[in-house]
Amino acid sequence: MTVLTMRTTEPETAVLLLSGDLAGDAAEQLEDAAAQLISRRRPSLLIHLGRVRSIDQRAMRALLAAWQRAELLGGRILVVRASDAVREAFRQFDGGHLLALVK
Repeated sequence: MTVLTMRTTEPETAVLLLSGDLAGDAAEQLEDAAAQLISRRRPSLLIHLGRVRSIDQRAMRALLAAWQRAELLGGRILVVRASDAVREAFRQFDGGHLLALVK
């Protein structure tokens, strides 16, 4: 996994742009990057997965942990530009109920 960009777009939302395969040790990197960006002052995170080829269960759990942290702080996680393979992984993981996917 490569973290291409970590930036703030507005006072309450940060953007995380990822690429490659979210598998294995990438889950820990994803969790660390999300933790750096989610805070009381900036509780929401937009995660751009347009360049991600695949995602495994560990990375899905890392996304879920980030979602839970954001929820506790009054924010949310929004996942955008997910490929068909990533969308299918989301569907299999949680039925598309917890994490918001936006085209």
